Amino acid sequence: MVEQRLGGLLGRIHHVVSTLAGGARRRHSPLRQRMSPIYGHLLHALSAGRGVRAEINGQSFRLDPRFRGFIQPDYEADLAAMLRARMTPGQCCLDVGAHVGIYALQIARWTAPGGRLIAFEPNPGTAGVLRRHLRMNRLNHAVQVEEVALGATPGRSLLFGGSGSGLSRLASPNPDAPRSGGARTVAVSTVDDYCGTHAVLPDWLLIDVEGFEFEVLAGATETIRARGRSLSIVLEIHPTLWPLTGWTASRASALFASLGRRPVPLVGQRDVLADYGSIELAPVL
Repeated sequence: MVEQRLGGLLGRIHHVVSTLAGGARRRHSPLRQRMSPIYGHLLHALSAGRGVRAEINGQSFRLDPRFRGFIQPDYEADLAAMLRARMTPGQCCLDVGAHVGIYALQIARWTAPGGRLIAFEPNPGTAGVLRRHLRMNRLNHAVQVEEVALGATPGRSLLFGGSGSGLSRLASPNPDAPRSGGARTVAVSTVDDYCGTHAVLPDWLLIDVEGFEFEVLAGATETIRARGRSLSIVLEIHPTLWPLTGWTASRASALFASLGRRPVPLVGQRDVLADYGSIELAPVL
């Protein structure tokens, strides 16, 4: 992972501070981890809330420096390159599990002009960071943020994870998270209900929901079948978390078959349904 290089005067200050602190080699030291949030708040104050310039996969954005650790210059570069090559102006995309907007910011540009991006982020604190990033980059007009979770059926559920956490998940804490960050009750909808109610015809469905990916797919069956080959589906799979929701590789394969889709690895996985990583659900030929 490459250290993020920030731009402008604050970027020069950050470079000096990082050099004095020992750079990326000591990033995980206890002292650095304790001081990093304080340093992030200082950078945020010095930027007067306007954010700092940073790079994501060759594009420049303004970002809240308190969340700089999530946003790398080569973030999932291979997957981002595939999406960038295939997304076109005017397309509609659903970003399920949008987090702080790493992909939302990029997609808003890739699908401009005329694109429509709906970003689903149920964690209130994280959704606030997402909205802030959109405003900083004057992309809030192009992205609609929905503070709701998506699943197999509508209702309400507990969401575990603190503000800004990239490991928030429904129903139970993420065992990969060092701390759960507490729990809150959030609204849950489905892709089918949302698209039907709002007359949305998506061209892309991106899903990253920490082991709930198949729950989201199960609630999207009508939309997937109605859109057919016009809908591209990319999801990050978390096999180690499936036992928490009762999913198995064989059950997932049956769901794919019922949708007329087949899994295609996107980041070099050896076993497409055993290895963590992003996959595409391509139409069966």
